[in-house]
Parts: sequence; structure tokens; C-alpha cells
Amino acid sequence: TERHRLGWRLEGCRDFVLETIRHAPDISARMLSRRILDEALRRRLAFEQAFARSNGYATVASAIHPELPARSFDNMPFAFRLAFPVLEQDIAISYYRGFSDMPVPVRNHTHQVQRQTCDPAIPDDPATPQDERVCLNGLLETETTLNFPRLQVLGLNLAGEVNPLGWISESIQPIGYRVELAIVFPGRTEIVLDQDEINLGLTQPAGEYDYDRGGARPLVVEDTPFLKWVVGLDYSFSAHFYLNLMWVHGLPDEFGAGDFIHPGKSLVVRQGRVREGDNAGYVTCAATAVLTGQSIGPCGERYGRERAVEIVRPRIGDYAVLILDFKFNEDRGLVRLMGMWDFSGYFEDSFDEAAGTRARRYLSLFGDGFSAIVYPEFNYNFGGGLDLGAGALLQLGKSYTKFGDPAAGGSLVWTRARFRF
Repeated sequence: TERHRLGWRLEGCRDFVLETIRHAPDISARMLSRRILDEALRRRLAFEQAFARSNGYATVASAIHPELPARSFDNMPFAFRLAFPVLEQDIAISYYRGFSDMPVPVRNHTHQVQRQTCDPAIPDDPATPQDERVCLNGLLETETTLNFPRLQVLGLNLAGEVNPLGWISESIQPIGYRVELAIVFPGRTEIVLDQDEINLGLTQPAGEYDYDRGGARPLVVEDTPFLKWVVGLDYSFSAHFYLNLMWVHGLPDEFGAGDFIHPGKSLVVRQGRVREGDNAGYVTCAATAVLTGQSIGPCGERYGRERAVEIVRPRIGDYAVLILDFKFNEDRGLVRLMGMWDFSGYFEDSFDEAAGTRARRYLSLFGDGFSAIVYPEFNYNFGGGLDLGAGALLQLGKSYTKFGDPAAGGSLVWTRARFRF
């Protein structure tokens, strides 16, 4: 896999680094199509990619082109924040107008490459049985353009301390709290799918993809407002023990309506595959549609509906966070345990042949739907400027989960030494 790192700065925003993976069949190209909100169209695309693969053509992401917003007065980010105390509690309201830090695909252009390629791990000699050879007739290379959706954000921050049990004893410490609430108004964003002429037994002419939606282009971001928030409590049990608990609704990379507040909105696809089967019926259906001047869309939608298997979860996730600190030896030593548990809920969405419709199977939060981060840390100040530490970041879960996803970076163990002079 060839990796490219593209870095840029959005004026008024923090540095943002985009890593793309090129030439990764079954990962990059499929992940890009999963951003489409129309479930029927998304499954149709998944089936058509699988159909192409069965004909010896793998769909790959050959290039990714990020597009920065044009330099103009209208695109200039704008924000303000007003903070003030009320009854010894800190309150702030804010507003932001600009663009999301997380880009979305706005165009996919596909072209066919006729180039036979075989698995180099399998010897290319007459002694190798034909059924053991893994070869491709060519590639369907997809160039993707990324854009940054417009957005407006209204924010409310509350922070302070309350001591509802302080009347019992002076030794009972106040409970700290924080509430950070954001109402996000995203800009409606469409994606254009187009292609050069493609021949997979049936010739598809060059031009824009036949969405079979009266020409309406599919959405990757709809303009439905959505919420993000952090609600937290912290308490010091003594000079040695400190506890912080938080409920996080939405991480920075999560964008768009789709949570328990919007149960009817589309879920995000974490993993997808297409069941194998006889494609003769699809070929007949598509050929008939072409000969009669009709759209082949319904053919692909039917097979996508019956064959596609998706692991889905809410677009905006929910996470429980725990931070426990233990300090000792006059605060020289620190033992910290931090954990984050994804309790958003995962589902397997597939076609139920007995019922004749698609159905969703819930994946247990303690089984196939489990995903979490465990972050233990130890640090000790020896004095004289010497500070030593060690820890680990353990990202747990199946490969389709938030933290088990290889794109999350995997687990690691680290050590740290600092000397001040």
C-alpha cells in the first residue's frame, strides 16, 4: 500500500492532516461509496463493485484530491464567544460560521484500465493449477475529490461546582461539572459520480452515473441540524484520589444527523460485503434494460438489496469516559487510568430470505459490538529535573468498530523521560 500524507491549513482553523491510502481494493473505494446516504443506491454500488470484481476488475481508489474553499469574503470563517459568571458558575455562548474540518467526497470519477495482474505470491508457471491463480483483467480506478462542508455552530458552555451534600459535613468536597453543547447546522452536500466508457460484458457509456432518481444526485451530507455534547462530573475524594466521568456525544470526526435523536436518519456503514451468488439474472435484467432504453438501476438495486451485508452504527456516537488519578509521595507520583467505551450500538444489516425483507441484528456491546480504549499511565518526578513515565494505549474491538478499526492506529506502549535544567 502506498501512503500519501497531504497537509494544509484552513484559515481560522487548526492544522489538519489528511492521510489517504492508494491502491487498496476493498478498503478505500468502498469506504468512499459508504458516505452516500441513500441506502438503496449505496447497496447497488456495492453490488456493482462486486460484480465487476467477479468479472476480473477490482475497484480501487487511485487518487484523492482535496479541494480547499475558495479565498473569498463569503468563505471567510467567523466566530465569537461571550463568557460571563452567574452565581459563581461560568457560562459561555458562542457562534461559528465556516467549514467542517473533516472533508467529504463530492465527486468520484471512474475509468477502466485494461492490465492483467496476477498475485505475485503464486508462481506463474505451467505447474501451477489454473484454479489456484488469482488474476485480474484490469482495474476500475476511481479518482475522488474531497470538499469541506459548510456549517454553522451555536455553542453553550457551563462549568462550575455544586455541593448538594455539603450540609452533612464540611469534609464533603464540591462536585465539579461541565456541559458543552453544540447545535450544528450543516450545509447540504451532494456527490457527482461519473465515468469513462466501461465494458464489463455490458457497455456503460461515458458520462454521469445513472442514479435512477430522476437525475437527482445523491447526498453525502444533508442539511438536518444535529447535536454534539460533553456532560461531565469530577470529584476529589481526597488529596490522593480524583475521579472524572463524562458522556461524550459525537467525536470530532463524526458529522451529520444520525443518532438516537434522529432514529429515522441513515446510519453510517462501518464494514460491508456482498454475498456471492449467481449473477446471470442480473446480466439478463441489465441487458434487457439497455436494449429497451430503460435504466439498469432497478436491476442493481434488487441485487444490492438481497446481497449486500453491512455493519452499521449511528452517525453520531455515544461514549462513556472514565479518568481515575491516584497521586502519592507529595504528588511526585501519578498513576492514571483512562477508559473510553463506545456504547453507540452496532447492527448487522442484511436480507432475511425467510421474511423477504432486510433486517437488522443487534451486536452486543459486550460481544461483537464491543469497542473501547484503555489508557493506563504511570509518571514519577524524581526531583532535580528528572521525570520518568510509561503507559499504554490499548484500542479494543473488531475491525469494523470505532477503536478496533485499523485506521484508528492500533495499540501502542510508550515510555517518556524528561530532564529540565
